[in-house]
Amino acid sequence: MLLRIEMEHLRGKQDEARKMKEFLLAYVERVERLRANRDQWQREAERLSALIAQVPHWSLFWARCCFDVSKAWRKLTGLRPARDVADVRAN
Repeated sequence: MLLRIEMEHLRGKQDEARKMKEFLLAYVERVERLRANRDQWQREAERLSALIAQVPHWSLFWARCCFDVSKAWRKLTGLRPARDVADVRAN
């Protein structure tokens, strides 16, 4: 009888250990996916930074000025930015 109780106790501990191992493995996989995503976005940031470095500074200044003028014009005239055709049809 005592042996049976001890066996059930050990099975319970094994089951608990198995569940904990599954939980930890799932956690490790999640961390690995997060790291991979982080690395992907880091590479993308580096790529974009290198791309921006190739653009002449006057060009960036000019684009910013055009954007600011467009924004001010829309504000003065009450125009909204262009919407997708699907949005227009929905309304």
